[in-house]
Amino acid sequence: LSLISLAVFGAALWRLGRAAAVRSARRALDGGLTRSEIAQFIAGRDGRIIADNSGCRALFDSLAKDRVVSIGNLAVMSEWVAPGSTEAFGRLCAQAFVGSGDGAEIEMRSESGPARPWRLSLRSVDGDSDLTLWTIEDYTAQRAELRRRDEEESYLADLMDRLPVGFFSATSDGVMRYVNRT
Repeated sequence: LSLISLAVFGAALWRLGRAAAVRSARRALDGGLTRSEIAQFIAGRDGRIIADNSGCRALFDSLAKDRVVSIGNLAVMSEWVAPGSTEAFGRLCAQAFVGSGDGAEIEMRSESGPARPWRLSLRSVDGDSDLTLWTIEDYTAQRAELRRRDEEESYLADLMDRLPVGFFSATSDGVMRYVNRT
């Protein structure tokens, strides 16, 4: 009887110690998240968002015109996902549920203009499969710059096509890569 009571007492102490260690680790994680300039949030396995930072809140607030967007769980977040990105977002949520890492580019609906392209990546928090760290990168400016460059290259290609002289480009072994219309 005394051996059983010692085992039960030891198991109870171990659980208390483990719970205290988990709480301490989560407090440290929350502090690191708050200090981070990268838009991030932590979600539980059930999809509930446990903690986020100011960068994350600023990105979500930029989706709405005159109101604060409150994202309390991934289901609410999915309401802001553009229709063409729901499959990718669903895959990310499924990976988060099993504690696996993944990443995808999705488009978020915006009340203040066109859809906003975001890169979402997620990973398990330090081997704790119950928590997932989501990182968000808004690459609207980069996409606009790529679009501007494409338009500029298209304009230059049109100019070369309309030159009054023949123009071509070839590889070092003589394979023609570009020939203008003249």
